[in-house]
Amino acid sequence: MNDLICIKEKFLSIQEKKLLSGHLKIHALSDNVWDLFDELIAMSTHNADFFYIKVYADNELAGIGLFLKVKPYDLSTSNIKFRNNIFLKKIVSVISNISNNCVYFSFGFLTANLTRPFFFNHPDKETHVLRAILSWLKQDKEADMIIIMDSSQSADIFEQNGFSQYRAPSEAWIDPTKYSDISEYLKEHRSAKKHVSQKKTIVIPEITQGPVQKADVDDMIECLKHSIDNSKMNTPFQKIFEEKIRETELFSSEKYLFINIRIDNKIVGFTNYIISGSNMAAIIGGYNRNFTQNNYIYERLFVKSLEHAINNGITRLSYGMVDNFTKLRLTGSFDPVSMYFYSSNLIMRKMIDLTEKSNDLYQLCLLEEEGMKKYYSKTTLAN
Repeated sequence: MNDLICIKEKFLSIQEKKLLSGHLKIHALSDNVWDLFDELIAMSTHNADFFYIKVYADNELAGIGLFLKVKPYDLSTSNIKFRNNIFLKKIVSVISNISNNCVYFSFGFLTANLTRPFFFNHPDKETHVLRAILSWLKQDKEADMIIIMDSSQSADIFEQNGFSQYRAPSEAWIDPTKYSDISEYLKEHRSAKKHVSQKKTIVIPEITQGPVQKADVDDMIECLKHSIDNSKMNTPFQKIFEEKIRETELFSSEKYLFINIRIDNKIVGFTNYIISGSNMAAIIGGYNRNFTQNNYIYERLFVKSLEHAINNGITRLSYGMVDNFTKLRLTGSFDPVSMYFYSSNLIMRKMIDLTEKSNDLYQLCLLEEEGMKKYYSKTTLAN
C-alpha cells in the first residue's frame, strides 16, 4: 500500500461512515452502530476524552481506531490488590496524581464486542491499517501507556509492533439460531428453566423500546449503581457512565431496546441493548441487590433477552467479557481476547508485569477457568 497517514479527530462524517459500510456488512452490522459510538463521544470530559484515529491512503479513509484518553489515570483503578488495601491505594493514588499519567484505552471495553475496536474499508487493508494505528500510538508523545483489548488472533501483529500481550477474559455470546424456541434452550439449561418457571406473579419480565419514563430511568440508575458497586472489574469508564449517562440518548431514544424485570411496578433489573443488523449486544445493565433473593433476576433477564433474539432473527447475542459464573454458564460461546500493552517507559512496563496477577482482568481469567471446570466437561454441559 501507499504511505498511510493517521489523524486524530472526534467525529466521522457521513461519507466516512459510508466508506466503512463494507466492514459492517462483513460483521452483519447495520450503520446504527455509529449511534452508540456517537453517544460515547458525547460523554467526553476534560479528563476522559473519546476520539477516533483515522487512517488515510491516497486521501481516502482506509480505516479507523476508537479510543478513550484518560488523564490522570489512577493506577489503582483496575487492581484489586491496590483497591482493597487502604495504605497501598493512597500511595498509588498519590503517585498517579504526581505522575499525571495519560492512558489511551481502546473502545473494546464498552461495546460488548459488537466489533473489534478497529474498522476497515476493505479486508485486504486490515493488517496495514492496524500497523499504521499502532505505529501512530507509539509515537504519540501524550500517551504514557496504551491498552488495547482485541482478538487473541491478532497477537502476532501487536507483538511485531512492540506491544506486550496479557491475559484477558473471553467475550461471551450465544447463537440464537441454534434454537427454534426458547423451550429448546431451557431443556439444555435445567437450572435456568427451574428458576424462571417459578410462578411469581409479582416478578414481571417485559420488553420495551426507548424512550424510558423518568421514574423507570431512576430505577435503572439504581440498578446500575448496584452493579457498579459490586463489579469484579473496575474501569475508568464507570464513573463517567454514572455521572453522565442521563445526558446521553441511551434512555431517551427509540434506538435502544430494554429488557426489564419489575416487582411491584418497580424495575429491579434491566439490560439495555443495541440491535445492529442481526447482532444484539448488551450495552449497560444491572439489577437491584435488594430484590435478588429467590427472584433470579439475572437469569430471567437473560432468558427473556434470548427469547426476543430467537423470535426476531438475531444471529449473535453478545454479552461482553466473562465476569461472573452465571454469564459463563448461560452463554456457552466464547471468543478469546487479549490485553495488549505498550509504554516507552521502562518503569511502567515493569510495573504492569509485576502487578499482572492482581489486576482485575487476570482475576476474571481465573474466574473463567474455574467456571469452565465447574460448568463444562468434555462430554456435556454441567447444568
